[in-house]
Parts: sequence; structure tokens; C-alpha cells
Amino acid sequence: MCGRFATIESLEKLAKFYQTLPPAIQFNGNYNVCPTEQVPIVIERQDKEREIILAQFGTPMQIGAKKFPLLNLQSEKARNREDFKNRRCVIPSNGFYEWAKVTPKDKQPYYFSPKNGFFTFAGVWKQGTNGNSFTIFTTSANDLVSAVHPRMPVILSHNALGHWLEPDAPKESLISLMEPFPDGLMQSWKVSKTVNSPKNKEASCINSL
Repeated sequence: MCGRFATIESLEKLAKFYQTLPPAIQFNGNYNVCPTEQVPIVIERQDKEREIILAQFGTPMQIGAKKFPLLNLQSEKARNREDFKNRRCVIPSNGFYEWAKVTPKDKQPYYFSPKNGFFTFAGVWKQGTNGNSFTIFTTSANDLVSAVHPRMPVILSHNALGHWLEPDAPKESLISLMEPFPDGLMQSWKVSKTVNSPKNKEASCINSL
């Protein structure tokens, strides 16, 4: 599961990297993105133009009387989903958090980041009456992440980015992209439990212990 992450790059840098239209949104960065909070995501429109939009982390769902944000989707179950076919997006991220169980009542947070640049998570998005929302695909963890958690976000290489966003990309070739990210391109360290609180958004959230 990927339930917390950081996105701190400027919109100008994201627009240049993803080759999008000039951003028409505002975003100041967030070192502790929590469910239902808004962050920039990148979509590709039918006219082939890429656009940065704000979207809520977690697609609103309801099962019976229970309402909740859908944060993650298993990549293994993507094949028959309508949103996977028609509404793919990418989510820029500087890193993500996972928690290792220390005792039955205590967990230690870790921060996982790329050795260079920033991550591009693969996801799907939805436009609703209350705005945009997105869900992140997950896959089996690589060796680095599996020491803490069995799942990790699907992270796309720069070469795979264009294919993932292409509206008419073949389904089977998209599925082949959802593999564990190479652990040699990542790093991780323990961080303070201050990240456990959604109120804490400052840079100290990713400081190594």
C-alpha cells in the first residue's frame, strides 16, 4: 500500500519535465501527502496535449453505508477496469513512506526516495462533482521495500511515461510496465514518527534519524 508520500517539486519544473501545457493551478509542495489532500497529477487529453491538474488523493467510494477514499489498486487487477483503459494519469512524487512493524503496537516509518530526480507513480483518475481524484497502482515490492512492506507503488521510468499516458496505448503493453522499480535506483532511511500525524507537513518529515 502507498498511503503517504511527498511532492515538493515546483510546477514549473514539473511542466518542463512532463512537457505539459503551462500549469493553471497553484501548489506549494507537501512533505506528507495524506488521503483526500490535493496534489498535482499529469493527464494526457484526447488532443494529445498534456496537462497538470490538481486532484484529491483517493477516489471517493461507497460500499453500502461505508464511504472511503480508494488510495491504491493492485496492478494485477487492472486489466478489466474502465479507468485503466480510459483515464490513466501519473503522479509526481519525491518519495513515499512505509511503516515497519517493531512490536504489535509500534511501527517505525521509513522514507523511500529515488537516488536522482523524482518518482513518477502510475495511476488512474476521475472527474467528479466535487473535483478530480486519483488512485495509485501498486505492485509487489522490490528487495529494498520488501524489508518493510510487501507492496510498493508502480513507478514508471522516463522512457515508459509517454506510453502510459497515450490514450490509445494497447492494454497488454501497459500491463507490462507495472513491474517493481529497480531497487538500485532507490534509497531509504528511518524517519521520525512526526510523519504519523497528518498535521505535520514540514521538510523535517523526511529527515533521517
